[in-house]
Amino acid sequence: MTSKLYTRYQELDEVDKNSNEFKEVPIFNDWNIKRDWNKAGSLTFKSPTYLTPGTHVKLVSTDHKTFGGQIVKKTEDSSDFYSYDCLDYKKFLLTSKSYSPVNKTSSQILKALVDTFTTNKQILEFKISKTKNVFPSLVFQDKPLLEIISNLLSLEYKRGTLIYFDVDENGTLTWKPYPQEIKGYSLSIANKYTNSLDYSEIATSYSLLDPNNSTLKSSTNWDLSNIWGVINLTKTLTANNTTTNESNKSDKEISRIVLDINKQLRNTSYNSCDCFCMSDRIFNKLKAHHVPCKIISYYSPYASSGTHRTVMYKNSKGWKDFNYNGFSTMLKPMSVRKNLKDPFEGKIYNG
Repeated sequence: MTSKLYTRYQELDEVDKNSNEFKEVPIFNDWNIKRDWNKAGSLTFKSPTYLTPGTHVKLVSTDHKTFGGQIVKKTEDSSDFYSYDCLDYKKFLLTSKSYSPVNKTSSQILKALVDTFTTNKQILEFKISKTKNVFPSLVFQDKPLLEIISNLLSLEYKRGTLIYFDVDENGTLTWKPYPQEIKGYSLSIANKYTNSLDYSEIATSYSLLDPNNSTLKSSTNWDLSNIWGVINLTKTLTANNTTTNESNKSDKEISRIVLDINKQLRNTSYNSCDCFCMSDRIFNKLKAHHVPCKIISYYSPYASSGTHRTVMYKNSKGWKDFNYNGFSTMLKPMSVRKNLKDPFEGKIYNG
């Protein structure tokens, strides 16, 4: 089996797709490739050459389709050579998107989504052929583009259309329907097998949006983005009416839920879960029971961060502090918050 590895390291904003700067480096024969149409493919290999994470690689083999991607992990062992883990260019499709198309074909939907890939177009190239099936109404909320593509493939299949989808070693994404009739093969014997692929999600930026899709907060690590590209994870807050008891639960039911959560968490040590951590736990448990709740942050003279967080929930009588009986004093609502004229004068983090 003949195989050769070619590598190139450039920050993403300096990559020239028309250049040929890949250089051959030695590689041992125990490399391994895993591919899955709806996941980022992986390559593992060993080499005596020191390579930087983020390096672009191409593995050319007589027995496999050429693999193209980037090194995401490097392992050093004093008794062995360098070990590398790579992901192919499908990793760029892990960016989260929100889109609600109406009366659009899958090719129109995909084109609208990939038009937002302004930064990563140094690597990704899109070849999207027209499709015919029109979908009246679809909703994709904070979904990775790769998951949206998987859904579109399934929807097209249910309509009787097979779609060829691939991201090749050069970062070219192809989307095109197969002909209605094609020649194929019939196998009388097939080998039964199982395959699994696990990979770490890579994100270089984060966005928090309100129900109207306006950005509340965003953060980008530009050093990572220059190497990996922009892979954004987005979270959209759902609308929450703060004037009525929208949980449709009686005050008695809500009190029981609050008490149950109190019993589950009251023995948690502050050293293992501070007020930020505990507020998240309480909030998530209340939300799981569809009880309206808020995490508020306000000034604390005792906290090193200068702020303290607690949770409030709502019943028919309005907003109430969560039942912190039995909790560490450092987790309970502080008097500085109770002295506020407006209980939400402090910053609201969730709703």
